[in-house]
Amino acid sequence: MNNPSLRLELLPAMRVGRFRAVGATPQREAWDQLQRWAAPRGWLTEPRMHPIFGFNNPGPVPENPEYGYEFWIGLGPDDETAEGVSTLAFPGGWYAVAAIRGLPDPDAWRRLWEWVGRSPVRHRREHELERPLNPLAAEEELKFELWLPIEARAENPPADSPELAAVRAFIAAINAHDVAALEALMTEDHTFVDPVGTVVSGRVAMASGWRQYLVYFPDYMIRGEVLLQDRGTVAVFGSWTATYAGKGGLLPKNAVGGPAAWRAVVADGRIKIWQVVADHSRTIEVMKRDADPAAAPKAPGAAS
Repeated sequence: MNNPSLRLELLPAMRVGRFRAVGATPQREAWDQLQRWAAPRGWLTEPRMHPIFGFNNPGPVPENPEYGYEFWIGLGPDDETAEGVSTLAFPGGWYAVAAIRGLPDPDAWRRLWEWVGRSPVRHRREHELERPLNPLAAEEELKFELWLPIEARAENPPADSPELAAVRAFIAAINAHDVAALEALMTEDHTFVDPVGTVVSGRVAMASGWRQYLVYFPDYMIRGEVLLQDRGTVAVFGSWTATYAGKGGLLPKNAVGGPAAWRAVVADGRIKIWQVVADHSRTIEVMKRDADPAAAPKAPGAAS
């Protein structure tokens, strides 16, 4: 790179502690959670040993003042976490990195995106990360790095098959919470299978199920990291995140998520079967702890 503030870097795999908040000021709330836990351990003064990264999860949308923000802090192999602090095995990867002074802003991100657009690499479908280098400094002295996930740019990238395209569109509709789009992508005899084997049949029934589910998990998101196809069947491997909105609302303690897999059977460009494989025990625990667990929906599943 000609610009000395830009570089390419391989971020190694690491175990991280996760702190997430949803609301009008989620970045501050998530930071307060992390600080209360990490500061007594002295980890906020060791940015190389315990790097910190943050990102929107989910990002802001028009006409909704609430969004989510999540912080990660790197953990050593022997570092223990307290009860209530979730961890994640982050696989790492290549990033385009821009160093900036002050808080991250849209212009700084735009310049990094523009550089990648002109470079031999392209954006990789992962979270963009914001890394504070001196998190305890005064705001006017803060230094950040912006980390944009990248991969090699194929000269002639293969086009998705109709089946893969349908599954990607279905995932995009889920993450956009667009139930009308989901319904349009289902076959008339669409079948949904949740992690405990509950089956819901019919496009109309499942559209209703999605509407109900998104009331209770309004920030539900899935990440399809690997997609494999065998004729009309597509397997998706990735993860999911959500917050259960029980009587207490979108509380950080009600955040759930984890690894997951999905099996999609595609017929004539639409999803005929959508099956979820995931450990939803944490979701059940959160629902039971809430004051009104009986109101939780049975479809489209605890971790759909």
